[in-house]
Amino acid sequence: MPYEKQQEMLWELEQIDIGLGTLAATNERIQQAMEHYDSNPETSDYWEPK
Repeated sequence: MPYEKQQEMLWELEQIDIGLGTLAATNERIQQAMEHYDSNPETSDYWEPK
């Protein structure tokens, strides 16, 4: 989803005013975390509910 649409959605849902740079940086960190999780299956127990 384009950053502008994410920004619009956040405003419409919660009146959160966030910059496009912040959205880009956050999306990058989430992507890196997902790649790490996918490449390290031994960490999957950490995310499973007990």
